[in-house]
This record gives sequence, C-alpha cells and structure tokens, in this order.
Amino acid sequence: MTDLTQMKNGQRGRIVWMIGKLGEQLRKFCGIQEDDILMVLRHMPDGSAIVRCNGKRYAMDADTAFKIKVNRLSA
Repeated sequence: MTDLTQMKNGQRGRIVWMIGKLGEQLRKFCGIQEDDILMVLRHMPDGSAIVRCNGKRYAMDADTAFKIKVNRLSA
C-alpha cells in the first residue's frame, strides 16, 4: 500500500482508504470511494497530481494526494 504522492505517471491503483474528513468530502462531492480504481495522469515533483477516477479528472495538492492510500495495480 502506498499514497498517491508515490505513484508515477500512468500508474493505476485501487483506493484502500482516505484519511480523515477528506474521505467524507471525496465521497460526498466527487463520488470517489474506497475500492475505486484511479490512474495518475500527471505526477508533479511537489507531490501534487492529476488523476482520473470514475471517468473524471481531478487535480490534487500534495497534502490531499498523501491522504489517499492505494494498492498499485500496474507499474
């Protein structure tokens, strides 16, 4: 298990859990949940990322990306 800040461009992962209130907010406002599969479209050097999940794109700062824990599905 790792967090999104450690994922590279093109890697896919299954969301295992989301820390704190972030999980509630992502479920409520974005429809992102545990067990969803996401793909890192662009990983920035500062840890922020652009990801695709459930057919939508999301930009996340490094703090948010760190709070999303995933199991990698591809290298």
